[in-house]
Amino acid sequence: MPVVPGWTRHPCGYLLFGPPYDAAAEEARGRGWPVIELSGQHLQMVVDPAAVARALLEMARRLSAE
Repeated sequence: MPVVPGWTRHPCGYLLFGPPYDAAAEEARGRGWPVIELSGQHLQMVVDPAAVARALLEMARRLSAE
């Protein structure tokens, strides 16, 4: 999928589910994005949707505070 120019000017964050995604989380941190770690699996939103929803609400709270 092509990357839309300027997309990084919008508030962004990264929800990290586990070690396979550590490099992506580091890139997000390098961009100054908040990173929330939720120990889990690739499809954690299916395994534990309530925990993922809470983490996303926390991310939204952090992004709105910036």
